[in-house]
Amino acid sequence: MPEHDIRADPTAIPADPLQFPDTGRLKLDQAIDVLLEHARTVRDTQERLRSLLRASHVVASHVDLSRVLRHVVDAAKDLVNARYAALGVLGPDGTVDEFVYSGLDDQRAARIGQPPHGQGILGLLITEPRPIRLTDLSTHPASAGFPPGHPPMRSFLGVPLLIRGQAFGNLYLADKQDEDEFSADDEQLLLSLAGFAAVAIDNAHLYEEARRRAAWQRSSAEITAALLAGTETGDVLRLIAAKAHEVARADLAAVILPADETNVLTVQAAAGEDDVECLVGRRLDTENSLCELAMTGSQPLLSENLGEDERGPLSDETWAGKAGPGMVAPLMAPDRPPTGVLVVANAPGRRGFHERDLEMLAAFASQAALAQQLAQHRAYSEELQLLEERDRIARDLHDHVIQEVFATGLSLSNLASAVDSGQRDRLLTVVRKLDRVVSEIRGTIFDLHAPMGAGGDAEHSMRRALSEIVRTSTDSLGFTPVLRLDGPLDTLVPARLAVDLSAVVREALSNIARHAHATTATVQVSATPATLTARVEDDGHGLGETTRRSGLANLRARAEKHGGTLVIDSASGQGTILNWTVPLPHGDQTGPGSNN
Repeated sequence: MPEHDIRADPTAIPADPLQFPDTGRLKLDQAIDVLLEHARTVRDTQERLRSLLRASHVVASHVDLSRVLRHVVDAAKDLVNARYAALGVLGPDGTVDEFVYSGLDDQRAARIGQPPHGQGILGLLITEPRPIRLTDLSTHPASAGFPPGHPPMRSFLGVPLLIRGQAFGNLYLADKQDEDEFSADDEQLLLSLAGFAAVAIDNAHLYEEARRRAAWQRSSAEITAALLAGTETGDVLRLIAAKAHEVARADLAAVILPADETNVLTVQAAAGEDDVECLVGRRLDTENSLCELAMTGSQPLLSENLGEDERGPLSDETWAGKAGPGMVAPLMAPDRPPTGVLVVANAPGRRGFHERDLEMLAAFASQAALAQQLAQHRAYSEELQLLEERDRIARDLHDHVIQEVFATGLSLSNLASAVDSGQRDRLLTVVRKLDRVVSEIRGTIFDLHAPMGAGGDAEHSMRRALSEIVRTSTDSLGFTPVLRLDGPLDTLVPARLAVDLSAVVREALSNIARHAHATTATVQVSATPATLTARVEDDGHGLGETTRRSGLANLRARAEKHGGTLVIDSASGQGTILNWTVPLPHGDQTGPGSNN
């Protein structure tokens, strides 16, 4: 075929002068595709890096620990495009103590119930803190399955959170939304976020610790201020318990102090979420207990379960169902032995406490002990001032009032001898009344020297005990008996004898009320360095022949066991005089206010 001449056919299309072989064109297309793929990869990488930076910025934008944990979970979920995310915070025992989640609504979370404690795959991350990436959770040998109500999950990615080389917790991601599994890039991004999160959480921890230390210091200052303001010691103890409960964020706090008995403590104050007032006044046996261990060792103690601690439970009954994880700190001022313990606890199954919590509680307990010591010194100072004032009043009564009354009585006695018989009897009656006034003033003087308690009142006073017996017998008698006290009863009468004296007076007045049909009665108790005498006189019908004598036999037995006697003078229709006399022991002149 002859070669076509373009000049002969102007409408013909000339041949393409830029023609490439098919192989060359294919290679160029492949190179362009590679460049585009790299560009997309670079773009995606840049976008993910921007997402990582945004997530890191969000995580680092707060110092409140709870908000930081929430932001970490939300940022991790968005970063790798997961449906679910969670952060398990490890407790002192290595199990999941706190669980923060994202992707579940509150209703579904409520149906699931209790958060996980670190079983299955979650537990594997705890025991082996390195990244885990799974296509299907259910196929892993360590899988423990899901509780009822839990949504189904397949793909899984978990990384540990390490703070200064120690495991703080783990990040868990589940169900990659646009792919079947999480990629190696997802793992690297999550590890990077975990590093940022660890720094942010550590800072939040430091901030939280600083806030709590400041709160403990403010609480100590409030307690000291309350004492300086004159607040009663009982109210201060309740304030200590309330502040410990508040600042430690515990379910229960209690101040426990020694009782009068050996190896026995009592709960003096308690504060908590539930009704803990029932604990106040409870007695605890210190033998082989955490309280004894804390006090004898002068060291605070941390326990995973206060009721079942192998070193010795806090108590078998008092804390049952109330105290699980807790702390026991001795109330100990510098260079002083412990005066009690401060107990802080959470309910069984709740979170435990850390060493830093124990350190802050111990410091607060030391401040509370100083405050308690200050309160005692203040009470002793007030008691000393009161005793000095009472001693001054007693001296004035003895040196001035008694002398004046006695001189007046003596003058009236002398005057009685110079007047007629009618006026003499009247003057002698006045003199006898003045003698009784002198006796009552002497009793008042002895009462002013009675032993003092911390509250400023006479504690276990024999005079007050007898006065109370006479007062309470008024209703059964129908009249008020006359009570006369002579001598330093609270100084001379030992405690074991005071018990029998009270019983004798009570029994004598009871007999008068039941059998004598009297209109008047007089109780006179006298103490000398040698003898103690109780004389009970009435104007009733007398003992008679049919009166039961079992009560009198008891009175006689109480006298004879102390080497004393009981003498009864009674005549029908002329009343009865009962004399109960016992010798006072030499060298044992310790009043009932003592510990003997």
